[in-house]
Amino acid sequence: MEQQIQQLKQFLIRLPHAKLSALVTLLVVVYLAFLLSKLVWLMWPNPVVSPLTPMHYANQTKGVAGNRSTQHIVEQFLFGKKVATNNNTTRQSQVINNAPETRLSINLTGIVAVSHDDKAGVAIIESQGKQISYLAEEVIQGTRAKVAQILPDRVILSVSGGFETLMLDGLDFTKKVSMPVLAARDDSEMGPQMQIASRDQKINATADPQVRETLIETREELLEEPGKLFDYIRVSQAMSDGVLIGYRLSPGKEPELFKQMGLQNNDLAIAINGYQLTDLKQAMSAINELRNSTDANITIERDGEQIDVQFSL
Repeated sequence: MEQQIQQLKQFLIRLPHAKLSALVTLLVVVYLAFLLSKLVWLMWPNPVVSPLTPMHYANQTKGVAGNRSTQHIVEQFLFGKKVATNNNTTRQSQVINNAPETRLSINLTGIVAVSHDDKAGVAIIESQGKQISYLAEEVIQGTRAKVAQILPDRVILSVSGGFETLMLDGLDFTKKVSMPVLAARDDSEMGPQMQIASRDQKINATADPQVRETLIETREELLEEPGKLFDYIRVSQAMSDGVLIGYRLSPGKEPELFKQMGLQNNDLAIAINGYQLTDLKQAMSAINELRNSTDANITIERDGEQIDVQFSL
């Protein structure tokens, strides 16, 4: 027994007393801190929490800050904006009703109008003896007038803050826009010379597959951007003794396609698909039909002969 006591004493003597005392002290401090924190929370009064009733919540959201917050969210158009659908038609009618016939010395010799978009067409206007094609917002040469709208039978001009109407040559001024209506075609309306020419002399402009492919691409391009028509072909009225006899054709800035189509400079176009271009109503009908057709037949006069130039897309 005494031997065991002696061994225990020797073991205790060999222990690192300094480290053990430091460890014990640390444990005592941590324990005292824990007890102190519990004592503080026991002495601190509990806050009174009242349940948030629906009425209380509604009252809180009626403040100015709440209104500003919801208004800010609304202004972000999280579900998109509502687009006005009838504004363009209403605005167009108002402009036409307040646009008297212009007194400017200019003539509207041709129009390429685009449905439902009065800003996308092209107008051929003669001013100071020159025929020039104009787009919307362009100023007419020799005047202060600007093209505001391009419609099927007229052009609305912006002049000194007001609007004026320039009618297509051959049409009387009205406040109602005349949309192209398909005119009835009758072979009896065609002269004997035209009937013979249409049977005897023909040019198949799309016989070459490469030319046909080019024309298809060009047609799609023109449907999207009508103003590009005059990059390929120029059109001007041809008059004889004050009477319209047809339209002179000449190449535009890109003459290659003009030549591939079998056309020559100074050809006189007198009919399209049987519609007489000397009759304004029939000419408008021809233009309207071409927009939805993949076949066309242009009758031209060249060196006193009449030739049919055919296209099939």
